[in-house]
This record gives sequence, structure tokens and C-alpha cells, in this order.
Amino acid sequence: MFNISVHEPVDFTIYTDGSASEGMHDGGPAAVITTSCTDQQTLTKTVHQRGRLITSLYAEESDAVLMTLE
Repeated sequence: MFNISVHEPVDFTIYTDGSASEGMHDGGPAAVITTSCTDQQTLTKTVHQRGRLITSLYAEESDAVLMTLE
């Protein structure tokens, strides 16, 4: 997980994750977007998609970040 710190209030926080069965197949990326307040975060949106049949954990992690940026 990456943590980018800022010194000013932000509007939202994004958590990303990717997974693959046995690290090699049936993967999938996902992301959760919340409001910025860490004490009382509110779920804003969840995005996910089916990953590649043959993949890697690292490819799915990367896809989670790219999917969120889109």
C-alpha cells in the first residue's frame, strides 16, 4: 500500500488492492473511495473488475491503481 501525505485538507482517500489466486491466475483489481476525514470516513464509491485469467499479483495491483485513475 502506498501512502501519499499532504499538509492540507483533501477531499477523498482512495484505497486500492489487487489479488490473484495462488499469485498467478483468476485475478482482480479493486478500489474503495472514501471521504477524507479519517475519524469518520464515508464510503463514496467502490470499483472493481474481473482480472485476467493468467496474471500475477503485481499486475492486478497495478491494474487497481490504473483503474482508479481512469
